Amino acid sequence: MMEIRWIAVLLIVAGLGAAAWGAPAFDPLTAGIAQYQAGNYPQALSFFLRAVELRPTDPPSWIWLAATHLKLNQPSDAVLALRRALTLDPHNGPAYLFLGFAYSRLGQRQFAQQAFELALQYAPTPEYAAAAREWLQSLRDGSPPVALPPPPPAACPSPPRLPVAKAPPQVPDRRERIEFSDFEAALEGETLRLTGLVVNVGEIPIRNIRARLTMFGVTGQVVFESTIAVDDELESGDGKEFSVRMPTALPPLWGRLAVVDLPGRSGREPPDVATFAISLDVYKDLAKRRVKIGSRITPAGASTRHVVCVWIADSAGFPISEARIRLRVTPAGAGEAVPPARTLLVGRDEVVSLELTWLRPTTAVVTADVERVELSALP
Repeated sequence: MMEIRWIAVLLIVAGLGAAAWGAPAFDPLTAGIAQYQAGNYPQALSFFLRAVELRPTDPPSWIWLAATHLKLNQPSDAVLALRRALTLDPHNGPAYLFLGFAYSRLGQRQFAQQAFELALQYAPTPEYAAAAREWLQSLRDGSPPVALPPPPPAACPSPPRLPVAKAPPQVPDRRERIEFSDFEAALEGETLRLTGLVVNVGEIPIRNIRARLTMFGVTGQVVFESTIAVDDELESGDGKEFSVRMPTALPPLWGRLAVVDLPGRSGREPPDVATFAISLDVYKDLAKRRVKIGSRITPAGASTRHVVCVWIADSAGFPISEARIRLRVTPAGAGEAVPPARTLLVGRDEVVSLELTWLRPTTAVVTADVERVELSALP
């Protein structure tokens, strides 16, 4: 009979350890896993039932629910939960593996064998395939396993959903009498300095030009407004440079300039308008300093095994696609070797987990630093 610990590790690899929704203040899946690990299966069951109620399209929640039904000797209920998981994800190897266990408990050897074969077919890793083969061989030898391997011993929380870059409402550019051009942006400390040209593209001289500058953030929201004034007279073809400084507490990613006052302009005349985007290269260092990383080590206290979870907790208003994280874990146990620092690539809305084992129960402290961030292209 294969060792039970294999399946626990393989299910972590298969991705069962993470919840699939945002980051609420109370996560019933995480609470259920904690009760499951403590052996409080009735309490775990109530939490998992709440989890599938809140997130009925989350396969891991259904699989944890099924595992608890099996611990409570309720294989028929486990089959129903696993069928729901497989309806949502027909290629879920862990679900097929637990389904094989459930059918074994029910004495339905043919169905159990079919489930284990599908677990082998959809094995996410070679190690997982080897585990499925061992269970199949055990079943064919006439000694099907009756002990249920536990699900992963720890689950990472779901990261908060980071904002997706969304351009502001489109307004067609218009350059009948005034043209805005040569936009350049540069950071001066925490302030963004924007420069550009106001050019008279009409045929007659113009002075006393007033234009409204509107800057937009990552979701297209207005983050800054100002008035650009050009009092000098501009001959046809002449331009005047302007410069505006603006805060970056909410980083401006797009801008729009629209003429609001121009001598001789009628109230029905459409304003001359120009839209532009800020080069994201300007923000790479600022984003690196501001992006916040979330981490958690489970269990929090002394243990011979820890699971470390890392995710992007706050994108600080930037369209983050990926962060390069330097992770250091410092054990407090006497005689424990300090693991080398590791570099992790963490994508948006993603949790990366790392398993650590120690010679004796120890506590550990996690430090995660941002080395680099990648920003998504603006739409």
